Amino acid sequence: MEALLAQRIHGLCLGYEDLNDHDTLRRDPLLALVSGKSDPSGQDRRHPRDKGKALAGKSTLNRLELTGPDLDPRTGIGRSCWIPTRFRTCLWTCFWKRTRPRPW
Repeated sequence: MEALLAQRIHGLCLGYEDLNDHDTLRRDPLLALVSGKSDPSGQDRRHPRDKGKALAGKSTLNRLELTGPDLDPRTGIGRSCWIPTRFRTCLWTCFWKRTRPRPW
């Protein structure tokens, strides 16, 4: 969830407002690196169709943004279900990790 949120926020900061841009951006190793991915090239992905794509595509990010809190996550629809408290915690964690003072 944190990596998805980081990907979306960094995409917005870079001027990519539309989710359809992320189908191309998901192959960008620099965006993957700043989004916190440990494998920015995407070569360690489990499914062969995802090899070389370190980041999420537009459909996954769309589910992150639009899936409501009343959807039952056990149904299998929208696996990255938006839960308000979880989303706020994740947003705060991402912000804190990026803005706290560095020791150097």
